[in-house]
Amino acid sequence: FGSRSPALAPSPSRPSEGVRARGAMAAREGKEMEDEEEAKPIGEDVLHYQAHYRDFFSEFEVLSISPDRQSAKFRIVSKAVVKRALEVCLTASGFLVEADSAPGAVLAGREVESFEQLLSAMDGAEVFGTRLCDLVSGELARQLAAGGLQREEEEAAQDRVEAKD
Repeated sequence: FGSRSPALAPSPSRPSEGVRARGAMAAREGKEMEDEEEAKPIGEDVLHYQAHYRDFFSEFEVLSISPDRQSAKFRIVSKAVVKRALEVCLTASGFLVEADSAPGAVLAGREVESFEQLLSAMDGAEVFGTRLCDLVSGELARQLAAGGLQREEEEAAQDRVEAKD
């Protein structure tokens, strides 16, 4: 999908997905996995989430990125009516919820492996899944409409060429 659907932009590799894959590749290539991990600025992933997942939250504030770019802290606020706010620390091991504005702070201290899991935990799986499906459906409809218009234009051009012959 194109850049017009920000929430569908590929997510940076998260520890659970990328570390195992990079670890296997590094082992095959005879490299140390730590060298590979140090090269990836995990802390900058928050900038990607802030830019490409804006359909999933009402506010996203980057609080800090460590000097070595291997961790970052951010505050995210739900789009739900309640406007639940989470303060999160992103490290190589995952997303650690440090503060939760919901009654009982049920997510505080919980760690998840991906940004999508964080969004799902914040708003609930049903809300997250529905929003994702709606975005995918909207993007497909947009692409089909654009493709349909393009086909009509091509057919009209072909008709003009045939009429000249």
